[in-house]
Amino acid sequence: AYAFGFTDRLAMQAYLAKRLLLFIPTLLLDSILVFVVLRVLPGDPAVQILSGQEGLQQFTPEQLAELQAKLGTDRSLAAQYGSWLWNMLHLDFGQSFSYDAPVWPDIKDRFPITLELAIFASLLAGLGASPLGVWSAANRDKISDHLGRIFTVEHAVPSGHDDGFPEGIIGEMGHGQRLLC
Repeated sequence: AYAFGFTDRLAMQAYLAKRLLLFIPTLLLDSILVFVVLRVLPGDPAVQILSGQEGLQQFTPEQLAELQAKLGTDRSLAAQYGSWLWNMLHLDFGQSFSYDAPVWPDIKDRFPITLELAIFASLLAGLGASPLGVWSAANRDKISDHLGRIFTVEHAVPSGHDDGFPEGIIGEMGHGQRLLC
């Protein structure tokens, strides 16, 4: 039997320290990506709010400038990101534009069911993936191994065709609507 020695412990500690240090820039880059997507894709929130539900309401440039100042969208993207990150770190997720209410209570109310679904999905995936991984390892580079790889990639990656991914999202949305009603 192999004894776990001092040099092995040092190597493992160095590896873990490196992974933990890489976690910080990864989180930072992820936060930048989320911020940019949230800020760029829907467009200027002030324009959306002033335009109304159908986007047909008229507004003056003064009204737009006033609302942009109130929302902080008149500042540079870097300043907006700094404020957004600071607020995220303090669990201040802002106000809902649709309901004009804080977002945090809604997140807090829905978190338990989201966590339950995530745990159940992970368990279900693990129960299916573990036997398939053992089977593929036992039959390495055989046709059954290749079929197992194709099966896992086909079902793990949303590809837009008949893989069940869109149906799963629609089912989740329907289930969520039943929970809210």
